[in-house]
Amino acid sequence: MGKYLLEVHGWTKNDGGSKAINDVNYFLKKLGFINIQSPNSKGKKALYLLTKFPYEIKKLSGIIVVQFTGGKLQKRIAKVIKKNKRLKLIYIIHDLEALRYNSDNHDPKLTQEEIDLMKEADGIISLSQPMTDWLRKQGVQCKIGNLGMWDYFTTKPFVDENNYDYSVCFAGNLNKSEFLRTYTGNQKISCYGTLNNVELPPNLIYKGVFSPDDVSQKIKENFGLIWDGGSSETCSGKAGEYLKYNSPHKTALYLSSGIPVIVWENAAVAEYVKKYDCGILIKSLGEIDIRLKSIAQDQYSELVHNAQLVGEQMRSGKFLKDALENLI
Repeated sequence: MGKYLLEVHGWTKNDGGSKAINDVNYFLKKLGFINIQSPNSKGKKALYLLTKFPYEIKKLSGIIVVQFTGGKLQKRIAKVIKKNKRLKLIYIIHDLEALRYNSDNHDPKLTQEEIDLMKEADGIISLSQPMTDWLRKQGVQCKIGNLGMWDYFTTKPFVDENNYDYSVCFAGNLNKSEFLRTYTGNQKISCYGTLNNVELPPNLIYKGVFSPDDVSQKIKENFGLIWDGGSSETCSGKAGEYLKYNSPHKTALYLSSGIPVIVWENAAVAEYVKKYDCGILIKSLGEIDIRLKSIAQDQYSELVHNAQLVGEQMRSGKFLKDALENLI
């Protein structure tokens, strides 16, 4: 059976999304998938999909993996692939806009377009069981495997276990992380990522923006925070609610660096953090300082050990490999 990958490329910026896309390419090729190269620019990619791509696809048989990132080109890709009855289409979902920005269904057309595309697939790698449950409720009937957590390719050493001083970091697009603007907690948090014309509260310390490959060597704190939405009390709003379905890439950044995580107790990844005992679950940001001070040095060392065990799996692509094995 032929195994193929439509190789897309992440944007060349300091963005976790680009790292996730590029790492999927890397790990699939390690698993023996033959890549079908697509151009980087949107214009050239659109032209390629209209001209050369259909001729390449009609010669293939087996399975082809396509990374589902949304956008108009996704529909064209599916249409071409589904014309070849000897080729099975597998999606790896990065985001579902129907859940991320359209959870209130203010744009029914957007939701229906995504559902229709999902129904075209012969197999799907979903980000979590709640996302899989949602897809089933929408009538998606193909095989679905749960990724759980993203893998993260790096050859850099784990972060050294520093003295336990209750330190916390947060990495991501700080402009979009609305809860940071109103944060009033006692816990100091070091912040890494893009920050434009946003003034952070006193207990948030800006450390700069780095590439996904370099940031793992910059973060030295004891814990990495996974949080979203507009409130410190709970993960609220569309961005906060999306954590119930999503698998934030920052989870992989922290754990692949050997850093335990702090995550909202209702987030989809909380199940895995609890399973692997590689972090702590919280209801609100206000409880972080008390929770951390209740953890002894030997307990923290155990969390670091467990984070490194998970990190080793992420560095080898195990989560993607396991999800694929449930489909093919």
